[in-house]
Amino acid sequence: MATCDRCGRHFQNKFAFGPHRRSCNVVTKPVVPVVSVPVMIGSPSGTPEQSGTPEERTTEIPLRDLAQRPSEETWAITQVVHINRPAIDSEHARDYSHMQENWNRYVENAHSSCSSEFWRLQEALLNQTVACKDSVMSAVKKLVSDKCREPAWPRSCRTLRRLIQRKAGLFWDNVLHTHTIDLSVYELPGVTKVDFEFLDPVYVWLERANALYDENIQMQWHACSMLHPESHEEVFGAGVQYGLIFREAMKKVPAGARLALFNLSWDGGSTGFGSRSAVPICVQVMNTNSASTVGIGLVGYLPYVEVSEAYKDHTNCVKARNYLLQTCIGHVLKCINNSCRRGFLGNLGPNKLHFFPCLGMLTLDTMERVKYFGLRSVRACGICRLRKGRSVVREATRHKPEQIERLYDVACAPTCNRYL
Repeated sequence: MATCDRCGRHFQNKFAFGPHRRSCNVVTKPVVPVVSVPVMIGSPSGTPEQSGTPEERTTEIPLRDLAQRPSEETWAITQVVHINRPAIDSEHARDYSHMQENWNRYVENAHSSCSSEFWRLQEALLNQTVACKDSVMSAVKKLVSDKCREPAWPRSCRTLRRLIQRKAGLFWDNVLHTHTIDLSVYELPGVTKVDFEFLDPVYVWLERANALYDENIQMQWHACSMLHPESHEEVFGAGVQYGLIFREAMKKVPAGARLALFNLSWDGGSTGFGSRSAVPICVQVMNTNSASTVGIGLVGYLPYVEVSEAYKDHTNCVKARNYLLQTCIGHVLKCINNSCRRGFLGNLGPNKLHFFPCLGMLTLDTMERVKYFGLRSVRACGICRLRKGRSVVREATRHKPEQIERLYDVACAPTCNRYL
């Protein structure tokens, strides 16, 4: 027989006690233990109030109520981590503020090329196909007055692009990188090279950071630590500013500058193409605890190797695609690394700030992780061994240091003829 320590109810069957225990919200004062919690909970400095006696500075809170309190920042003792940081040198930093100003002028000139009613229609058709936009633009033009058409009302998307190019000029050439990748060594039929075009990931990060600023989404710039209010043990999980990644990255950022934390990902799933032929490369601003999609920007697409259907599974074609993936992602990472030594300047809202980039995470799906890190199969673990299954009740085991050292030896060796 089991007894609930909250409501006092007795159960003859112990298996019926578990579901009741998880859903029981009745709290009786004689049963629930009480703990004395100092009022210094939530104090940023971690020191209690100086006024009053210790008895006046404590409150009686049940343990269960303390455990069910919302996970807010005021639950624990929060303090800023002071890190010894080098001096700042912004003389040779690349300045992106001019590109941002050019973009603002480009948007103003592009908006003035058409009427306001036309842009309201374009906002409603934002997620539609080009064919749908052309049909709606052409049909609505006959229904609006001549005054609403001024200064222009294009009939198709192609006409709109030509009009914007004539009125506002070309902007994307300023932030567009183009690289030609040679694939002649793989002897693919009809394919000797491919062109890879992508936007500057640093510029995309700045634009997404400004979008978060316009949405009033809080961004984190200082590394903090969170301590348990009773045991004073450091706890994690409340935000990116409390993580060790943020703290270690801040050690390399000079004093007076800000950390630009990047999240780079590429995933060909759920894009509408079953063959994963369209693989978008995205950059996310990691300086926020928000899950808003505003902080994610598109950098470009991985180029597609156009070969015949019968040649797609050939060994040379598979090797060429893997080499293409490694090379394209390497070009994107190289653009980020070019600003690591001196940093970059950019406008965030009304202020011009100095940032230093850091790659904080690579959020990859299984298929992309296998290709990029060269794993033996889809079931291969990213560190050392095969996964044993997809069971959520299987106990996790630690990775063996001997196997990790063997991996390092294999990676540093000039040649290797064995599989992992």
